[in-house]
Amino acid sequence: MQEESMESKQRTSTSCRLFLSAEEAFECFDTSDSIIKTRIETYHKKTEPLIDFYKKSNKYCKIDGEGSIEEIFKRVEAIL
Repeated sequence: MQEESMESKQRTSTSCRLFLSAEEAFECFDTSDSIIKTRIETYHKKTEPLIDFYKKSNKYCKIDGEGSIEEIFKRVEAIL
């Protein structure tokens, strides 16, 4: 019975997103404190450890992600 309610919630969520503009959907699903906190925790637990792994393998390059897409792409290209 719990699976049915979960499936129903997923359908409702999908329907909601279909009727919202992209900006509204982003605000609706991405800006709650709990979602942001979970993403930060996930980064620290699962992604951040990869930095040391790749540093030890001499396969890590830090890239400044500030600026336009073109500027960032040039930085990536320069490293490759």
